[in-house]
Amino acid sequence: MYWVLLPYLDPEYARFAAAAVNDLAVFSIPVTLVSIGLGAGAIIGIPWLLRGNAHQQMLACFAAAFVVALNLPVHPWRAHLFNLSPVLIIATLAVWWPKFLRLGRGPRWILVAGFLVAAIGCGSRYIALEIPGLLRFAPPQYISTADVAAIQWIADQRRTDVVLARPDLSLFVAARGHHRVVVGHWSWTHQYEKRLVEVEAVFENGADPRSLISLIEHEQVAWVLIDGDRGVPAWAVGVDPAARFDQTVIFRAERLLEHLEGAQ
Repeated sequence: MYWVLLPYLDPEYARFAAAAVNDLAVFSIPVTLVSIGLGAGAIIGIPWLLRGNAHQQMLACFAAAFVVALNLPVHPWRAHLFNLSPVLIIATLAVWWPKFLRLGRGPRWILVAGFLVAAIGCGSRYIALEIPGLLRFAPPQYISTADVAAIQWIADQRRTDVVLARPDLSLFVAARGHHRVVVGHWSWTHQYEKRLVEVEAVFENGADPRSLISLIEHEQVAWVLIDGDRGVPAWAVGVDPAARFDQTVIFRAERLLEHLEGAQ
């Protein structure tokens, strides 16, 4: 109910929902069953839980609410609901354990095998998602002491100017500097993939200054933040910064444009 009503109560969230949330499709039944693993037993056992004590009825209501939320088209972080799967497992034990004890040895082993397959399928899926991370080598995201000081300086500029920074630093500017950025967190940035490519391109070595000029003018950028520890693009060399904090510098976009246009 919260996610259904929120677009009508919060115009900012309504714009976000229209641009990004609806791209997250409702999961298919096979994906749902594999993802919740043993928790599927709670959903199957809702009728028996409703006939139990108050605790079991609460677990039945939780399982039903889980299914509703998981299939709500406007829910923005549907995959995060799987973090609640342990509660579904508790509900599964509550409904099936008494039945398990009343079974004979043969049916009992069949039921155990079914639960084991469900658990292995669920675990294997999540492990498979993490394996690529073990094979991807890249510097960790971080902000230095100089970055913190620069972001605070930006926060002290009491306006909502747009700040251009490398993608791995830009999201901290939005969170701590309270200014708009060209690219921030993926879930809150419109046209994230397109913006990410554009911003990464202008900070590469040998980047075409014309791309930077076009980006600054199109996005109405007021400040450009560069952490020298991450690399200094050629177009930033020889420009007087508006503020400097160790290796981190802040350029006024207007001054940067004058330098680039004068160099052409």
